[in-house]
Amino acid sequence: RGLSMTARLTRSFAAVLILVGGLVHLDLWNNGYRTIPKIGVLFMANFVAILFMGVSSARKCGIGSR
Repeated sequence: RGLSMTARLTRSFAAVLILVGGLVHLDLWNNGYRTIPKIGVLFMANFVAILFMGVSSARKCGIGSR
């Protein structure tokens, strides 16, 4: 199933934004949020979930495939 160039670019951009959101959560976790009870664990869990979602989205768009 062929997607238009606009659709591919939009999906790719969305995948990148998802990954950036995960990196923001990881940065906040590294800069002190990990010491807050419950919240620190949730920030790390959010990073892991976003990493999975971002990589899955990127692969579905064809980013990183040969």
